[in-house]
Amino acid sequence: MTTFSKFIPGIASGSLEIAPALANLNFDFALWKVAAPKEFEGVGSALSTSRRDDAERGMLHTIARKLGALFERRLPSTPGLTTAYGTRASEIAQVLSLGEQGRKSYGVFASRAGADATSLWAAATSGPSAISVHLLACMLARIWDAPEATSIWVEIVKRRKEEVIAEFDGTDIAHLATLSAAQQDLPRAQIAEWDDSARAWLRVADAVKKKQQKQLMLILDNIQVPVNAKTDTYESVIEAWSNALIQVEALVQGISQQARSGDVLLAISSWHLFPDLTVVNPSMTHVRQNDPVFGSGGLLTIGLQTPIVEEKGVHWSLPLAYLRHYGAPVVAAQSIRSGLRSRLSLPELLQATLGSLLQGWAAAGRNTLKSLKWISSMYYTLLEEMKLGNDRASILIGGVAEQSWFALLSKAARLYLGSDGPERKHNDKLTSLGRKHGKSFLGTPSAPCFGLLEHGSFIKMMADEEERIAVLRKMGRHVAEQMNINSSQMFIRYKHELAKSLWVYEYATAIPYNNGRKRKADDAQYSPLSHHRWL
Repeated sequence: MTTFSKFIPGIASGSLEIAPALANLNFDFALWKVAAPKEFEGVGSALSTSRRDDAERGMLHTIARKLGALFERRLPSTPGLTTAYGTRASEIAQVLSLGEQGRKSYGVFASRAGADATSLWAAATSGPSAISVHLLACMLARIWDAPEATSIWVEIVKRRKEEVIAEFDGTDIAHLATLSAAQQDLPRAQIAEWDDSARAWLRVADAVKKKQQKQLMLILDNIQVPVNAKTDTYESVIEAWSNALIQVEALVQGISQQARSGDVLLAISSWHLFPDLTVVNPSMTHVRQNDPVFGSGGLLTIGLQTPIVEEKGVHWSLPLAYLRHYGAPVVAAQSIRSGLRSRLSLPELLQATLGSLLQGWAAAGRNTLKSLKWISSMYYTLLEEMKLGNDRASILIGGVAEQSWFALLSKAARLYLGSDGPERKHNDKLTSLGRKHGKSFLGTPSAPCFGLLEHGSFIKMMADEEERIAVLRKMGRHVAEQMNINSSQMFIRYKHELAKSLWVYEYATAIPYNNGRKRKADDAQYSPLSHHRWL
């Protein structure tokens, strides 16, 4: 390792010329640790011992420090954003904090139990620039798949190293860490680990801030804006990153901003910060999100520019030179549209499954609300029957059958019917997703509505003879109205148990029969309608 004794004499003599050995400076970033800002302390206390040790002394700490040092001179100072993000991150981490006793219940997995905020704590203990690097990791993880994000990291790290070395003139001793970071290796596997940890944190934060995140994504899904128009990957990423840091810093300070491009929108969706919004296009809408970290009143205006692109949502297109090991750069494009980028929880998957089911019902399933009300009413009918001791109802929804296919679908239907506002809109998107992309998920049913629209199947399910006749008469009235037929042209035949093991066929009118004119007490005449039965 280069020692300072090689260039101290030069400084003492008034010369700023640095010894050539500095060009090969080898700084040990694993030894560099700073105290995390107090706003991030909740993150550190929520981590398991193993994850905290990795964040403070392991590979992720070294990666965070290297990246922070490498990009430090390209980043703006954002003290307000650092404070706001630390507050939000600690809030999220504390919600999922297990404590020592809670972790012990996980047995051999106790060291890995709880929220995975390893890369975040590694950044917090590596300085402000490393925190900014973590914020970029969240932005890239939000919009790009893991291989694409890793490819982007590889390219911008390579370009930044070249930039630092080209700028070094042999006299600058103020940024030795940056120069050293530019000369050290950062393998693709380590970059991939950094990206994976950022993705793990996004999943944790999305789950805790589920309601706010859904509302924000519903808004962003209707925006048509690119992150930026630059075609050079390095310049595009640096511009998006810097603009996002500057604008969100201003919002935290209470200075209203206009989203001229998608970078700041990508940022707030990735950092779980929710400023009040004014959406101009397609119609003027004010969205108050009441996020306490924006207590100074910063307002973000969206949609002043007329969209000139067809892609929906906030989208980004870049040529990725390191996505493949050989060949020309691959032009990739991604969007943060919730229907394309989000992982589905089990309840969300069931909402999409409902869409797939209703799509297979054709005309009978076109009205989502009516169809799900029907499924829900079936559930409550079976529940009443189960309370009365009906074993066949218990088979579908009782006991171990609580996780049966029908119980899960009916639970999803009740969840949909109980939602409103942004939650209902989100569920509508999920059912639409199932209708559009889940056509083969459940296969095409042989008959809609579980086959209950087939009259024969429905009648056979009814145990009571009188109920069967009542249903058939109701169906008969409907048919008679459509076909314009009278009571003499339609009747019901059914098997009746006259005595034990003695069955006979009986007949009943399907449509009420006119018994002729009769006179009321006030001498007014009327034609009574009644049903008849015969052998």
